[in-house]
Amino acid sequence: MLKYILIAIAVAVVVIGGVFFLLFNATSGLTETADNFFTALSSKDYQKAYTYLSKEFQTKTSPEDLQNRFMNSEIKNYSSASWHNRSFENNVGKLEGEVKTSTGGTIPINLVLVKENDEWKINSIDKLESGFVQSTDSKEPKIPDDVELKQMTKEIIMALGNSIINKDFAEFYGIISYTWSKQTKPEELRKAFVSFEEKNINLNDFAHQTEPVFDKVPAIDENGLLVLSGSFPLKDISLIFTMKFIYEHPKWKLISINIKTV
Repeated sequence: MLKYILIAIAVAVVVIGGVFFLLFNATSGLTETADNFFTALSSKDYQKAYTYLSKEFQTKTSPEDLQNRFMNSEIKNYSSASWHNRSFENNVGKLEGEVKTSTGGTIPINLVLVKENDEWKINSIDKLESGFVQSTDSKEPKIPDDVELKQMTKEIIMALGNSIINKDFAEFYGIISYTWSKQTKPEELRKAFVSFEEKNINLNDFAHQTEPVFDKVPAIDENGLLVLSGSFPLKDISLIFTMKFIYEHPKWKLISINIKTV
């Protein structure tokens, strides 16, 4: 009897080991992109580091912005990285871990990556507060000006519109806050907006043909969330929206959205 128990345990160990081996290999592309990115930063090769960013990230960040953001960070002394949590679903991957520096420091960090042309690209970087060089980052987050708020709103509607059209929510999932992304999955987001897909409503029409009009003064609520509400008015139809953003350094990121057409 003991012999069969030992055999069963051995088989279980082999199976579990096999699962971990498959997961490790399946996520190796995520860690390779992350390691290459941080190595390029530590070498001050900001142009090369820029190539490891997603297209969506690149639309909002230039190589110069990247340099200004990291040149005074301890990440410039990158030595290695360890990832205690790695996962992916469809075309979206996540890494949670820490960067170790040559000066003996440790920087907690979380990454969201998206797959573009079969290559993993970094779509968001969340360096936890203990990893920042204290400067203007310690200030309370401010409400962006009206131009930036409208641009934020349009980018979200366009990303959501593209995801509905493509029936693939990787793009929209890639721009939401890290806080929200930990609570949902691309498939769940698609289900939440399936009515727009069924009714063949193209949200990009609103973002391309008109500007958002806020019906309330943008403000930070009692929970520290930035709230934007208003509409994209067209001649015969309007898109009503309420969006809430959480501040995840260095910018406000979407944590909830409610839209409807009237």
